[in-house]
Amino acid sequence: MTPVSDQAAAAYMAKYLSKTVGGVRGGGTDRSITSYEELDLLPVPAHARALMGMCRRLGQLGELDRLSLRAWAHALGHRGHRSHDQSC
Repeated sequence: MTPVSDQAAAAYMAKYLSKTVGGVRGGGTDRSITSYEELDLLPVPAHARALMGMCRRLGQLGELDRLSLRAWAHALGHRGHRSHDQSC
């Protein structure tokens, strides 16, 4: 498996996060996810579910603690919901 740079991973996540703007539900959800079981029940596309699950898994790595990925998995790792951003 080829390593992916932080910038490339962020760009990939931003691509899918931006799909939630304008009412298109291609991305996360508006509430925190507390378990993998809860994640399985969310009414989101499989790809978004996989991205949220990866945020939860990566959030368990000590070197990524500063990113708070587990806390923000519901928003695909983005701290702050993009649909509420002034730049939209």
